[in-house]
Amino acid sequence: TPRLDEDLAALGLAGLADGVVNSARVGAAKPDPRIYRFAADQARVSPGRCLFVDDRPENVEAARRLGMTGLLYREPADLRRALGPLLDPAPTADPL
Repeated sequence: TPRLDEDLAALGLAGLADGVVNSARVGAAKPDPRIYRFAADQARVSPGRCLFVDDRPENVEAARRLGMTGLLYREPADLRRALGPLLDPAPTADPL
């Protein structure tokens, strides 16, 4: 959507990501490989360092074909399982 930045700001979500890839600005949409490559380039990482989450199998498969880790989202538990190890704080050592 051309108004994606404004929509994210209105929802209070604008500051939660380092970057946003808007297909209306890129000129390509999922499952076109260009949109995935653009996202990886914007993040300055190789596709192999990317996690792509989507609720459509064809979009997840397109990301996987480029070397991204793809997660098919069906319910919140899917996302928790995938992201949990990344989001849980590191255990702290008990003081002596």
